[in-house]
Amino acid sequence: LHALEPLLPSSTTTLPQDAPKAEQLLAVEDLRATRAGSLMFVDLTAKVPRSMSVADTSALEKRIGRTLKQAKKEVSEVRVRFEPVETDRV
Repeated sequence: LHALEPLLPSSTTTLPQDAPKAEQLLAVEDLRATRAGSLMFVDLTAKVPRSMSVADTSALEKRIGRTLKQAKKEVSEVRVRFEPVETDRV
């Protein structure tokens, strides 16, 4: 969860320059990591704005996976479930 903090809006760090403004991760819930030998599989629920496009969620999914794999080398697969929410309800 600490590895994903830079992607959250409450973080003191900013999004990368090439990240679209619409590509917002509002919250992470139900984070679960399972080990299988030396490999780790991660499942999580990402809360995103209801207005977010499919292209933006796809880009965010890749960024989440890349971020977790860089934080822990044993992470081999990341599955993200997106939950659209009204931005004032998070």
